Amino acid sequence: MTTIGPTSRVTLHYRVSCGGTDIVNTFQDTPDTFILGQGEMDPRLEWLLQGLAPGDHRNHALDPDQAFGQRDESKIKQLPRADFPPEVALEPGMVVEFPMPGGQLLSATLVAADAQQVTVDFNHPLAGKAVEFEVRIIAVESP
Repeated sequence: MTTIGPTSRVTLHYRVSCGGTDIVNTFQDTPDTFILGQGEMDPRLEWLLQGLAPGDHRNHALDPDQAFGQRDESKIKQLPRADFPPEVALEPGMVVEFPMPGGQLLSATLVAADAQQVTVDFNHPLAGKAVEFEVRIIAVESP
């Protein structure tokens, strides 16, 4: 039987929840398929899949350090309002993306905005929170 390794193609159902609220849940829909190590799933969650095989069903309770880390107040930044398109209505809670030199996007949550500045939080939205990760492996293909 093939088990999950660092570059396996995996088909699975999974659920990520925090405080009793589902963040992602594929159990009621079609399963998800992805290749480990490609950035499609957070590496901390991928690590929990290592060694699992089709039919395995696991539940993991993760403290903040095991999940998305502790909140870091230094990741809250003040930016000039002029750095944002004037036609965009900036509302607290919205996610804004910033292009990085390598073509990736860095996401942040907008905390506050006025005519002069915008406060954004670059912490992961689940930073500082305990998370539950449930997974059921359906298929595993070797790289």
